[in-house]
Amino acid sequence: MKVSICALVAASVAVVNAATISITAGPGDNFSSPSGPVNVGDTIEWTISGHHDVAEADGPGSCKSKQGGFKSPIGGVQGKFTYVVKAAGPIHFYCTIANHCAVGMKGTINVAAASVAP
Repeated sequence: MKVSICALVAASVAVVNAATISITAGPGDNFSSPSGPVNVGDTIEWTISGHHDVAEADGPGSCKSKQGGFKSPIGGVQGKFTYVVKAAGPIHFYCTIANHCAVGMKGTINVAAASVAP
């Protein structure tokens, strides 16, 4: 039982320390850089202006969607799209509209493992 309680406390601490990281899609065919470092448990919030969307890519520099990955509707939902980071490692993303990815509307976020203070 102690292990379960410790796991719950650790998960609660990780959620309390979670941050919201902002990225802007557009204007133009580009994404801004993340507003800060990204950790497991953080929320990435894309602000989407114009005729853009954001989808998880299947690899670095790719313009192909990752099977089972995230994808926003065009223009997001009221101009926003959020994704809660579930694992450490790179997240590759791009705009699926027309040739936007081909002209450079793509990016990578490097996610660090969440650290839990003792």
